[in-house]
Amino acid sequence: MNYFKSNVKIIIAVVLITIVLILLVKMNKNKEGFTSGFREMYRPYVRNVRLIYDNYYTRLKNNTQLIFRKFGLI
Repeated sequence: MNYFKSNVKIIIAVVLITIVLILLVKMNKNKEGFTSGFREMYRPYVRNVRLIYDNYYTRLKNNTQLIFRKFGLI
């Protein structure tokens, strides 16, 4: 009888530990940890810099092409 009780306790403990581990893995699956918070903090600045750079590059390219066309180089 004692042998049966100890086996049942071990089985219950293993099942509970397995359930807790599965829940922890599911909870941590959606989070990236430190990097997600860090990216969330600097992402708007990077996006603004990229947009400003793209705008500047496009204007410079268009003006350069316009000048080349006026002088008949293109």
